[in-house]
Amino acid sequence: MKLRDWQITMEGDRYIAKLGSGLNLLEIYSRLARHHPPLGIAAGLRPSVGLAGLASGGGYGTSSAKYGATVDRIVAAEVVVYNRDGKRFELVTATGYNEHSDLLFAVRGGMGGNYGALVSISYDAFPVANVVSMVAFEPLVDLPVQAQSIKAFQEFMHSDAAGPQIYSILRLLGSSGAEYNVQCICDADCVTCHAKLDTMQAAVGIIDPLRIEQDFGKSMWFWAGCTSDSASDLYPADGIGSFSEGELQEAMASCLVADAAILSIPYKPKCMFFPRIMSIELLESVLEGLTLPVCGTFPDCVVMMHFQ
Repeated sequence: MKLRDWQITMEGDRYIAKLGSGLNLLEIYSRLARHHPPLGIAAGLRPSVGLAGLASGGGYGTSSAKYGATVDRIVAAEVVVYNRDGKRFELVTATGYNEHSDLLFAVRGGMGGNYGALVSISYDAFPVANVVSMVAFEPLVDLPVQAQSIKAFQEFMHSDAAGPQIYSILRLLGSSGAEYNVQCICDADCVTCHAKLDTMQAAVGIIDPLRIEQDFGKSMWFWAGCTSDSASDLYPADGIGSFSEGELQEAMASCLVADAAILSIPYKPKCMFFPRIMSIELLESVLEGLTLPVCGTFPDCVVMMHFQ
């Protein structure tokens, strides 16, 4: 298999997507969305992220609460390794049940990449239908009030009311305010998702959000900023299945260019994990820090809270 190839096969009642390690997430989401039935992968939102790097770090995204990390559904991997006995490089297939099972364990979140060159992974893809995507912005006017809103949002996301259908990112955008990004995976219809989001809006006090019911594949273009409801109108009105291969390639290339323009500003990330709800005092301290002069210009200081 070439590094940008893909192949979907049936194994019993499962859809196994064999994906070249050179594919990026926009390509993967788009290829799976054009399958019949449409399929999904539990992965991230940034369209330019490559599969190999995502897998080596574990991977998570909008459907991880329901389907786990990306690596949780990897069932096999093709890896080029060095055979010391034969003094040559060779391509091996690692599964959880053969002599290379330790290699698959390393591929699934092992980081580093010093155990071989990843050629492809085989992923247990899941059928997808519609989702409800929501974006809301709350300007930073009063620190205690916003801290209470964020605490209420945390409490909802940690409650049974959210359930495994909902994924969210809360972005604290310096001194300007907070942005709520939420997605709910629908069942047969989206009635339950809309009810969950109604409950969340009431608890947090979110007013007039953008809420869109759309198919799973389109939602990935939406979060990439490449639909008419986001930054760039690059998604076809009749769905991604209406594109020819050439049209799809052109649209994906344009989407990646648009994404690169958004993320072209250098930044230094730092990750912290909280196993429990952050206190009001801690939230107020974080918000107060975002009002300091050093955080006066976006995106000098951005705090992102992921809930999955």
